[in-house]
Amino acid sequence: MFSPKYIFALQESSEIEHFLIYVEKRHTVSILRLPISEHAQKRTPELRRRAREEKYREYFDQSQMVKISLSQIALKGYIWDGERDLNADGMKNLLLALCDSENYALALGILQKFDLQNQCLHILAPMTPKDCEKIRTVRLGEIKINPDGQEESS
Repeated sequence: MFSPKYIFALQESSEIEHFLIYVEKRHTVSILRLPISEHAQKRTPELRRRAREEKYREYFDQSQMVKISLSQIALKGYIWDGERDLNADGMKNLLLALCDSENYALALGILQKFDLQNQCLHILAPMTPKDCEKIRTVRLGEIKINPDGQEESS
């Protein structure tokens, strides 16, 4: 978990004020409320999605398949629920955070196979097998993207 000292809040009027009040009451953090720049451009959801997908493509461009033993790591995140009914096959292309012992994200990865029989994960990530030795926690995300960066519908 992270514990920021400062939060920079950008809002047009007060659209996130409820969240900021909640944080102020429960945490020792300084919130700096800033207006949105007049030069900021609004983008449609489609343009934002395309920009994300381009960044995913760039990030995962030099990735390779790495195999991580389940005995080496702790899995964190919401795996199974009534609505998504995720199972080993349904988790393919799930975006992951690959974290060290301090819970610092070393890299992002895309789950390719949850191998229950061999107790390992096959992950596409921009890491070498040597780098993977530092992984202690795999945080499961909620977004699915295929290896060429396109977001998949839930």
